[in-house]
Amino acid sequence: PPGCGDRAYRHRRPHVMRRLAILAVLSGGLVVAVPPVQAALTGSGTYAIDGDSVRVGRTTVRLLGIDTPEYGRCGYRAATQATRNLIADGVRIRHAMGTDKYGRTLAYLRTADGRDVGKVLLRRGLAVARYDSFDGYPAHPKQAAYRRLDASHNRPGVCF
Repeated sequence: PPGCGDRAYRHRRPHVMRRLAILAVLSGGLVVAVPPVQAALTGSGTYAIDGDSVRVGRTTVRLLGIDTPEYGRCGYRAATQATRNLIADGVRIRHAMGTDKYGRTLAYLRTADGRDVGKVLLRRGLAVARYDSFDGYPAHPKQAAYRRLDASHNRPGVCF
């Protein structure tokens, strides 16, 4: 991601990890629930990196519970373009559940008109339900709905 090589980014991450380690020790290893982050940005403040990763201001969001094709794979361009179109008028970050190993915020995104970006991509057959308790990751609130949508699509010829 942009800024990964800069000095400030490299030094910020260990600091955050140190704080999380201290919090884990002080809480006796218990996981502390964090209230959902809700932010709204419009227009030039949002950018689709690919079908399931979006830059919202200074925050990179990895869409929770779905997966779209990676760069160079069949379906990549369609998924990325669909995400760009969905977020063109702005998004709201909903239900942030921490970060992934790349430092991206794991969350749902809602379009300016209130649609769930993950659900739209699943309905269009441009994403699959993944990275949930069926795959060894923590469950998320929309897991069952996402899995139902995913199961309802027959994707002949789609590379997943």
